[in-house]
Amino acid sequence: MAEVEAKVIKPPRRRFVGRRKAETPTSAEIEDGVLVKQDGNKNLAGRLVNQIPEDILNDKELNEAIALVPANYNFEIHKTIWHIRKNGSKHVALQMPEGLLMFACTISDILERFCQVETLVMGDVTYGACCVDDFTARALGCDFMVHYGHSCLVPVDITTIKALYVFVDIGIDIKHLVNTLRRNMPTGSHLAMVGTIQFVASIQSIRKELEDETQSVSYRITIPQSKPLSPGEILGCTAPKLTADIDAIVYVGDGRFHLESIMIANPLIDAYRYDPYSKKFTLERYEHAEMKTMRREAISKARRATKFGLILGTLGRQGSPKVLENLERQLQRAGKSYTILLLSEIFPAKLAQLSDIEAWVQIACPRLSIDWGYAFDAPLLSPYELSVALDTVAWREEYPMDFYASESLGGWTPNHGTARPRRPPRPRKEPAVTMPDGTARAVDEEKEWNVVPDADLATLRPSPPSAPDSPSPPLPATTTTATTTAVTEEDTPPTSVSSDDGDIWADSDDVDGDGQVMTRTTNRLRGTHSDAGYRDGIVASKLASNQVGFDENYGRTASAGLLAGWIAGTLLSLRQVAKSDDSLQKLEQLRLETERALDVKQIGPGADNHFRRSPEDDCDCG
Repeated sequence: MAEVEAKVIKPPRRRFVGRRKAETPTSAEIEDGVLVKQDGNKNLAGRLVNQIPEDILNDKELNEAIALVPANYNFEIHKTIWHIRKNGSKHVALQMPEGLLMFACTISDILERFCQVETLVMGDVTYGACCVDDFTARALGCDFMVHYGHSCLVPVDITTIKALYVFVDIGIDIKHLVNTLRRNMPTGSHLAMVGTIQFVASIQSIRKELEDETQSVSYRITIPQSKPLSPGEILGCTAPKLTADIDAIVYVGDGRFHLESIMIANPLIDAYRYDPYSKKFTLERYEHAEMKTMRREAISKARRATKFGLILGTLGRQGSPKVLENLERQLQRAGKSYTILLLSEIFPAKLAQLSDIEAWVQIACPRLSIDWGYAFDAPLLSPYELSVALDTVAWREEYPMDFYASESLGGWTPNHGTARPRRPPRPRKEPAVTMPDGTARAVDEEKEWNVVPDADLATLRPSPPSAPDSPSPPLPATTTTATTTAVTEEDTPPTSVSSDDGDIWADSDDVDGDGQVMTRTTNRLRGTHSDAGYRDGIVASKLASNQVGFDENYGRTASAGLLAGWIAGTLLSLRQVAKSDDSLQKLEQLRLETERALDVKQIGPGADNHFRRSPEDDCDCG
């Protein structure tokens, strides 16, 4: 579809419709299902379990069929066939955004031929990752669903049938984008790079290129993250709040829908858009003042309303019963009457038929209120705006775009309160530690529960120091390590750079990602601990947890056992800074009194279950 230029008209311009037809990019072919060795500690066993068999990867007829789809669109067909066969599925549903439906019949034929399954292409509109429709797929008798073009915003462990997310990574001309930025952005600028899920892998490669200090022009690149989204991924309703030292935002993708979310969340930072299809680089603008004025007017009208309508979106998994219950409680406390309405799509003409409703609140997509609220006769609020109207929260000049963020600002979002604490640190690998009896024991990260035999806590008495060694410097409170993995691209000759005034209007892919940069923060106990004392504390903690009979998987987090072990470990650490035998005796007496006070031996399996971690607590799935 040809690109359409629309003049900006006030009041707010109409939302873009349709899609731009993609030009043929020049990047190299992306192979399906190939395992790439990466640096860092990875779970090799997990990779091997999910490795695609060679008979699928090397199937000549299958590879010839896959060649019918564009080489730079990674539909992960090998992986899909492997999962369908592994699950023994017979009826498979395929769900795609409208821009990918042109490939649906080809993919359907391939799956039916090589998996002997019956496929069903779901035709309902799919706006984003929130529209995954496992309920409809199950109602139609499907036992497996493949959702294309979006990240796993709805985790696969809560869908009603087996589900597979295919991000459809799209290869782009990375060299052109890098040269475009070098020609237009001042050297040394601090840039925040974001995009949709299709381009998140490319963003990692771009970062590596732009941070190369051997080049004449280099930059400082940040790839922000709003969990549970992946680094660099933004949605139309969810985008990270950036730090003040960011000079500019660079968005990779076609259309403005996703870009506007991070522009709304960061109104003071310039935003640029690079369209990988047209290869245009434009400075984008947003009418922040106009948007906020309109939303405040809608909130002001809603404050005077006595009867509200609550709309729960039923398009896929857009609607959140949790948010609905929260809004009901707010209205009840405010003494307002309300009616609940279920709708798959919200149109002004449909709501106008219910003229007795004075204000509407929709739990579907916050951008529907922001972008289209003016088109409705009665105010159409988002959950956040209702909270403001009822004086539950204060109006924020920087409009929050945190609808699916784990660390959201309030109960108007589905994932509020689900942010998980940082994982407990793993002990550093060391060749050996010195036990109280003078023997050396190896400490291994993966098998630390088997390195030391069970022992009575009472036998862990510190031995007198042979010499008054000076204590080591305190360990830092926080240590941060960042690892970057990038995908390299073939270099292509630089081409001319197009400029624009930012007023190009076209529909976005409406897609959402996965990144490669992970930052792990390790927190250690505060205080004066030497390295050896820290390791001794780990060993003592294990012994104490084993002593009281906790299962190995829960030993580290069983509250009473861990507390006793920590005390014992701390005493063992302090032996290195003790100045006399009297100090050692006092420390040992304190340990024994603490053990008796805790009475840890009377605590058995099943105690303090509320302190235990479930397997889901350690899952990073979005």
